[in-house]
This record gives sequence, C-alpha cells and structure tokens, in this order.
Amino acid sequence: MRGIERIPVGELEGLPAARIALPSGARPEHLVVEFTQVWRVGVRVLWLEAADWSEHVVDEAISQFQSDPRTRDVVLWTQRRVHEQNWPATPLWDVVDVSAFLSAPTRLQDLAEAMMRAPYIPRPTEIVLRDADESNLTPGLLDQILTTYDPERGAWIEFTSPQPRTEERALVAACTAAGGWGVRLRGS
Repeated sequence: MRGIERIPVGELEGLPAARIALPSGARPEHLVVEFTQVWRVGVRVLWLEAADWSEHVVDEAISQFQSDPRTRDVVLWTQRRVHEQNWPATPLWDVVDVSAFLSAPTRLQDLAEAMMRAPYIPRPTEIVLRDADESNLTPGLLDQILTTYDPERGAWIEFTSPQPRTEERALVAACTAAGGWGVRLRGS
C-alpha cells in the first residue's frame, strides 16, 4: 500500500482512499489479504493501480474480495487513460481520462475518427477532461465524447492551473451541451 490519499477527481473527489499498487505476478490470495487489511482499518475506498490489468490474478483477487458480503460497501476505484490497452474484467469505479483527444485544436470529424482508432474500453463510471485546448470547449465536441463513452455517473472538465477565460468557456459549453458535464475550477 502506498498510503492514504484523497481521491483527486469525480464524484468521490476528496474522500480518503488507500492507494494500492497491484504488482505484476502477484498471487490473488496475497492481493486479497492486502485489500482486507486496508478495509479492516476502516478505509472504504481502495484506489487500485495495476501494472498489468490483463493478468487474470488481478480480476481473480478483485472478485474474491467483492464476493465477501462484509466488503459490499467498499469502493474499488481506479483512474485510467483512454488509450490504455488492457482493462479489468471485474467492474470497478473507473474514471477515464479523455484529455488526449482535446489537448490540441480538434474538429468534430477528427475527434470521431480518433475515438474510433482508440482501443475498446468498457463503459466507465466517470470521465474527466483535463486542461483542454480552449477551442475544443464546444457543446458538439463534448457531446461526441459523452455519447461515445456514455459514463454511468458523469463527466468532468478540470483545470489544473488558473485560466479564467478558458474556464468561462468551459462553463458555457458544459451548460449548453446535451449531456451532463460538470466543471472543476481547480485553478481559481
């Protein structure tokens, strides 16, 4: 375990979470023991980071942990980039970072093509767009991302440094887009 940290983004933002790195080659029972030790301390959110999500042991450990009725109130949270190749088979609270699509000026057609070329990802719980190029903060582009990835709980536009004009444009785009985008003004 790396320690207790606050969830950085999304609906669970600010909650304390035990950050756990899932090493490659670990045995499922060792991972379950680590999850359980953290859970017994009282932490209700486990922030999982896997070296290789395609390893069956990761899914096996998560399934074993989730099958215990006592752990039903524990959230297994992860934050991933949209271009990653492997995803866990077991459902987690996935926050997918789609920033790569809108970091430089983009047209709607180019965005649609880029999303078609991206690897398949399962339906995320939430998506986050960080520090987008100002010209990309339009309802059309935001709707395209939301329609394609269809997050279960929401989508967030986030800024990591003050950008008043861009933040204002993000608020307008989020309010006029068809989907449910929220804006986090971290820089303000």
